[in-house]
Amino acid sequence: MKKLLSLLVFLLPSLLFAVIGQNGVSIAPDGTLLKWEEGAWDFFIMHKTALEKSPENKAATLDENGNEVPGNPQGDTLVDQTVGTTYTLTPKHIPRDADVDRAFLIWLADADPDALDQPTKNSVTLTFTNAADPTLTLSEKVASPFQGNIAKDNKGVFQYEAVRVSVNSALKKEPYCPGEKSNYTGVYTYRVEVSDFMKKIIAMGEERGMEPGEALYGDYNVRGIESSDHCYYMKQSAMVGGWALPFVYTEHPC
Repeated sequence: MKKLLSLLVFLLPSLLFAVIGQNGVSIAPDGTLLKWEEGAWDFFIMHKTALEKSPENKAATLDENGNEVPGNPQGDTLVDQTVGTTYTLTPKHIPRDADVDRAFLIWLADADPDALDQPTKNSVTLTFTNAADPTLTLSEKVASPFQGNIAKDNKGVFQYEAVRVSVNSALKKEPYCPGEKSNYTGVYTYRVEVSDFMKKIIAMGEERGMEPGEALYGDYNVRGIESSDHCYYMKQSAMVGGWALPFVYTEHPC
């Protein structure tokens, strides 16, 4: 088999990266080096934004005169988080005999600039429903053992990282966000291992006579993300919110 990254986190955007050790190799909380290995490994990444564009178009890009710049639609509101967002895993994504080795749930959001010293939300709900048998379902609260804020940068912890960004003084004036006082914005990410969640699904499928991959086919829903739609984010088209579920799997030999 081709060389593959055993735990994938390198393939995700900037703040979704895993913690990097001294030798440039990511390190999981249990000390595992997340590095390329030779062997019968493959991977897939489920991912979904938690943002949508509102009818009000709150994140419209403005020119220097305060006029909307056409042709640049941006997500400006959080999808209803009592419902969440769903990714459907199908046979197009992984083979029927795919058996999960490791998996992580990662979510990314921005924080309210007026409350950067407050704890960020360190838990979401992950729910699975099998495509062929809706009675094969599993739902769990996924929580990081670590909870941080964005009063300062937080780097080097696998479960939580955050970056605080200085606000350009022009953003506090017309036609952008006059009257706003905060000097910073911030973005954070949580990473929690969900290998046991995926393996429970496989075990439940095995009880129903399914192969591992067949058990995993279906809908993965994440709800409970919090993200700010503060004026600073709107006027910079900078609101973020979403999740990813990278997993590494092996295939049973023929």
